[in-house]
Amino acid sequence: MRWLSIGLAGVLVAAVLAAMIALWQQQQATLFAQQALARQLAAQSINLAHDATDLALLLGDEAMARMTNPPISQIFWLLFQ
Repeated sequence: MRWLSIGLAGVLVAAVLAAMIALWQQQQATLFAQQALARQLAAQSINLAHDATDLALLLGDEAMARMTNPPISQIFWLLFQ
């Protein structure tokens, strides 16, 4: 009976660790998706800078709002000054 309790405790610890790893991976995936969308919006903004300035500014603003990497957002901001 004692070995069963120890085994179940081990399974519980493994399940909790697996859940924590899954949560961390989900957060990382969400962060990477957000960064990819910000880069896509920034690229579209740069491509439209001369043809549709108003749309380019809106896309650039949205890209800036979604960027999570401050140095990249600062570089992008310098492009539109």
